[in-house]
Amino acid sequence: MSLRRLYRSFATTSSEALKRTALYNYHVNKLKAKMVPFAGYEMPVNYPEGVLQEHLHCRNNASLFDVSHMGQVKITGKDALEFVESIVVGNIAGLKSNHSTLSLILNSHGGIIDDTIVTRFDDHIHMVVNASNKNNDLQHMNGYKSLKFARKDVNIIPFESNSLVALQGPKSAEVLQQVFGLDTSNFYFMTHHEVNLQKLGTKVLISRSGYTGEDGFEISVPSDKIDAFCDLLLANSSVKPAGLGARDSLRLEAGLCLHGNDIDEERNPVEAALMWTVRKTPGLAPFIGYEEVQRATKEGVKQKRVGFLVDETGIVRGGASIMNEQGQTIGTVTSGTFSPILKKGIGMAYVNTEVSKIGTSLVAFQKGRPLKVKVSKMPFVPAKYYRAPEAKK
Repeated sequence: MSLRRLYRSFATTSSEALKRTALYNYHVNKLKAKMVPFAGYEMPVNYPEGVLQEHLHCRNNASLFDVSHMGQVKITGKDALEFVESIVVGNIAGLKSNHSTLSLILNSHGGIIDDTIVTRFDDHIHMVVNASNKNNDLQHMNGYKSLKFARKDVNIIPFESNSLVALQGPKSAEVLQQVFGLDTSNFYFMTHHEVNLQKLGTKVLISRSGYTGEDGFEISVPSDKIDAFCDLLLANSSVKPAGLGARDSLRLEAGLCLHGNDIDEERNPVEAALMWTVRKTPGLAPFIGYEEVQRATKEGVKQKRVGFLVDETGIVRGGASIMNEQGQTIGTVTSGTFSPILKKGIGMAYVNTEVSKIGTSLVAFQKGRPLKVKVSKMPFVPAKYYRAPEAKK
């Protein structure tokens, strides 16, 4: 991908003034990042070594990403659990304390307003939502609270005092041990921990999760300590910064959706192949869109999200049409890139259900050029999450 095309793919057209994370000056002055508009923020798309090297470094070492543009929300009150189960599709009541799950926020038609990581703590629930959706998510949650929970004990609190960074890659745990003396051997995938980093002089929240398919951590740090935190990590020889460009190609290799591309308010969890996130029973309260999801499950859907590999030289971008071997249009590409690990084009698309079976040969048209593609299982690159022993069985 050319740098010009990469920058354009992340650009936004909003006339509103762009926000900056607490690390903006650090990116520009210290790390010499190329900044672009993204989700209402000025964010680093890449650093001097470039997207390809950042991608490969993350797969082999440890990479540091600024994800402070993401929204962090704290839900408190004795009715918080019931409220959150009304808002998201996951089994939050079934989570152990300090455990997390990927879930979805739906509209009344079953469309996906956002995807979110939800963590249950003893005294509150923590949610991380997408940057481009966080204002809409808060409006949606506050609106539903006013409509259905006005007389109940629920508090929705944006958590804005902390920055959020992701340390991703096979050496991430080793780095935290070397830099902070932190033993993460009992920090399993999708668990959340509050730890005191004496070297930094503050407590941080650490979640063993991420958006790359690698082992890694998302770390919530008080913003007045974030520069010092990054200094300590980047002083380690295994750690280098990575931007939005590498984050996008890494998440696509991992088969992870990008809201606004691969999922949106026009697609339900059945179409999006995300029914694994949906709880099997109504739970404490039926979630918004519950009936529509049940209907789609029972009646079936016309299209489904699939992964595909490009069978010849070339890359297929989002928006490209997909046809069957008889020349009939049967789908649309939502994301596409070059996989540095597989050394070929990969992508996601929505295609007619009858041609969604793995191994089906199709044709994608990239700017009028036909490219042979084949429906493939995801993730394209095997995930390396650090799971608890019982989760591996």
